[in-house]
Amino acid sequence: MSYLPIFIKNKDCHVLIVGGGRIAWNKYKLCKEAKMNITVVAEQFCEAFQHEENADFLERPYIDGEASKYELVIAATNNTQVNTVISQQAKQFVCRTDAVEKGNCLLPSAIHRGDFVISWTTGGASPFLSKTIKQKLETTFDEDYEGYLTFLKAVRAEHKDNKALLRYVVAERFISMTDEERWLEIKKFIPTLN
Repeated sequence: MSYLPIFIKNKDCHVLIVGGGRIAWNKYKLCKEAKMNITVVAEQFCEAFQHEENADFLERPYIDGEASKYELVIAATNNTQVNTVISQQAKQFVCRTDAVEKGNCLLPSAIHRGDFVISWTTGGASPFLSKTIKQKLETTFDEDYEGYLTFLKAVRAEHKDNKALLRYVVAERFISMTDEERWLEIKKFIPTLN
């Protein structure tokens, strides 16, 4: 089975997560980090959910047909029959955590550094490998990347026709610099272009 990686515009995306266990919690965290509007329905919630504030958690069974009201549906219960009903009723993207091949999309793992997002999937083959990859990527692409990407965006907006400068600032040494150091470096470089 092959998939097309996509990013969903989250501004008005309403997500329904059915399930309250660890897998549902992991999917919830991904959607929360993307600032989506999330409703979680579960008969029971694991401890991780208990510490969440200002969230739309409904402690009850899934109501027949409610999946059709959401743009993204994640069936993350430990009940295959319930997940199947949800998949059949949803007319949009459905992520099945119990049987990946029975849904029509995956919600891959991701790390976010501001606008910089890296996403990957093992296609459900190995959550442990996915976790190992995440740890490596979080170390390689640390928090400095958020500020660096903001800087690159500003440079591009200000110097969009200066290809040499745009290439110059895509260098490892700029990542750990402060914004002030980055802009000083640019001021030194620009005169060399003439």
